[in-house]
Amino acid sequence: MDRRNLLRNLTGGMAALTGAFSAARGAQEGLPASAEPHRVGDVAALPCHCEKRGPREGYFPDVVVTSHEGERARFYSDLVMGKTVVFNFMYTQCEDRCPIYIMNLVKVQRLLGERVGRDIFMYSLTLDPLVDTPKVLRKYVEDHGVGPGWRFLTGKPADMELLRQRLGFVEPDPNLDRQKSSHLGLIRYGNEKLDRWSACAAQSDPNTIVKYISWMEPKNAAIPKQGV
Repeated sequence: MDRRNLLRNLTGGMAALTGAFSAARGAQEGLPASAEPHRVGDVAALPCHCEKRGPREGYFPDVVVTSHEGERARFYSDLVMGKTVVFNFMYTQCEDRCPIYIMNLVKVQRLLGERVGRDIFMYSLTLDPLVDTPKVLRKYVEDHGVGPGWRFLTGKPADMELLRQRLGFVEPDPNLDRQKSSHLGLIRYGNEKLDRWSACAAQSDPNTIVKYISWMEPKNAAIPKQGV
């Protein structure tokens, strides 16, 4: 994807995502059926400690996903609500752009240090859940030097597709959107508690990405600068 198309997708994708967030906010009192949280049959089996909901309830699906470590969780209630989060999409059979993006995010993770998994949460979601089982994702994590606290997620194909659309990782061109190999080279990040959201190119300078993430936090929480 050339720079012009990347900027077009970044701008258009964020506009669509912002519009969807606004619609979700307006529908908090009595959500229409199309905006209700998507749930799966076994979600009730997971314990929920979520008495106080966040501003994105009703927009982010609460589907059950499984991490590369084999842990099952509700996407919104357990992984997103009240947190500062970073999202990207990938798949393990991608041999072109995905490894480049992941290695750049590894540098971001190293800059963030122990904050990852403590107060900043990184999530990579697979575009190919039928292939990318927890076991396959675990090997991918090991092969790419991903540190603790960054979760790679898989789930039912329909649920992962719903997450892709709701998170705004959608190509404006339907033909391109159907091709995994043409998926957007973006990361999206935000603070669900404060309802702050933005995005940038996945190949942005790691120090710049860290700075962008810090803008999502109260008082721009200081993150030490260091080389990667």
